[in-house]
Amino acid sequence: MNVASSIFAYKRSIKNNTRFQEIEKLFDGNIEQFFHYIEKQNTNIASYLDYKDACEYLGLDMNEDKNRYPHNFKYWHNVRIDQYHTAKALKDEQERKELYTKFEQVANKYLALQRNLKDDFIRRITNEYIKRIILWQYSLKYQEL
Repeated sequence: MNVASSIFAYKRSIKNNTRFQEIEKLFDGNIEQFFHYIEKQNTNIASYLDYKDACEYLGLDMNEDKNRYPHNFKYWHNVRIDQYHTAKALKDEQERKELYTKFEQVANKYLALQRNLKDDFIRRITNEYIKRIILWQYSLKYQEL
């Protein structure tokens, strides 16, 4: 797709797509420059948006030319996406540890309910059971995204 047809398709769809509005804002309305860059780098809008999102998550300034127009886009796209996934995994691990700590505190409150007798009315709450609940709730959290 050449630059002129890309610009035409872009202008037609910008009204309904907030992602395109982000690009327009990033490039100060100079969409032609963006599409020339995309064409020169032999990439597409979706890849650029992924790159932009990863850079923003990592706290990089997209107003700097080295971040907005990386010379080797495919290389820097892959680097930033890897950094993003690593940072996201570390954050998720920290959140999971915090959840384990909170549920362990709750489980410890109910330790007094455990009995040595074989009583069908009181269920033993074990740490393994609590961990399963945490993992289930954690997986539901990310299925909603």
